[in-house]
Amino acid sequence: MARIAVDTLGGAAAPSAAVEAAARVSLEGIEVVLVGHVDRIQDELDATSYDPRRISVRHCATAGDEPVDGWRALLPRRDSSVAVAARLVAEGEASALVTAGPPAATVLAVARFFERLPGVGRLGLASVYPREIDDAGQDPFALIVDVGAALRCEVADLVAFARLGSVWSRLVSDSAAPRIGLLNSGADEDAGGDLLVATHRRLRALPELNFVGNLEGSELTGGRADVVVCEGLVGNVVIKLLESIEDVVAAVAQHGGSEGWRARLGIRPLAQQIARLREISERPGYAGAPILGARQICLQLHPRSRPLAFRNALKLAAKAVRDDVGGQMLAAVAGRTP
Repeated sequence: MARIAVDTLGGAAAPSAAVEAAARVSLEGIEVVLVGHVDRIQDELDATSYDPRRISVRHCATAGDEPVDGWRALLPRRDSSVAVAARLVAEGEASALVTAGPPAATVLAVARFFERLPGVGRLGLASVYPREIDDAGQDPFALIVDVGAALRCEVADLVAFARLGSVWSRLVSDSAAPRIGLLNSGADEDAGGDLLVATHRRLRALPELNFVGNLEGSELTGGRADVVVCEGLVGNVVIKLLESIEDVVAAVAQHGGSEGWRARLGIRPLAQQIARLREISERPGYAGAPILGARQICLQLHPRSRPLAFRNALKLAAKAVRDDVGGQMLAAVAGRTP
């Protein structure tokens, strides 16, 4: 049975959001080990219903801060909550990790303690974002990798991201053969410089991947690709730009609501779409960005995540363990069809 380690000290709503979610999923049969301040965790548990047979606590009073100077910032902090949780997974006491702490600290903890898949040079942080769909059966969200774990990449890194992203996309969507796109400045296979040209040729030659070619920026929010592959520097800019657009749209809707009944009437369809987007984004498949490239599972949540997001991430992590996604990824990087 899957047992999920949860960093309760990560995130703006720590530890209440993580503990509330763990309590709920314990009643649904998921085992959780909560890493954090034992007294605060127990206070939260005492305020709700939970199954004590499926929840354990590992005391840790130190949150993982954003690393400043690479490995030297993490290595002395073996007592940080994300490091303790990662070690539980690495040592077999848990099967997966869920955290809303600083992403850079999480990536470093995974790199330090998890088992790297053979042949994978750099870890990739994936994320999902809303897009238009081309047909009724297509997933309303696309996956993009990398969004900041590997700022600069080699060809082998981008190929690995494509393979691993395809496996993860199959887990969270109904697509048996997710469409892979390489983010580039042009559609032509010779566009983008030596790195992207070489990556395009490698991906085109892999029969196990459903590679659709280069994807231009204007196509990101369309339905042409289910998995978008790029260097972390580019992906980080893309995902933050998309997040800022959502904030702007929400602000426009809020402003319109205060400008009289005509403005409220005109803004109502926009508000309805924002509500629908939030409803879709809280489905179980979309809570948590996976860190790809390790044998074990790690889901990175947004720092402002609410209990529902934690709950969905715990369910997704348990599903990933049950479906042996780690084994599927091992097969993928070896060039075998999972």
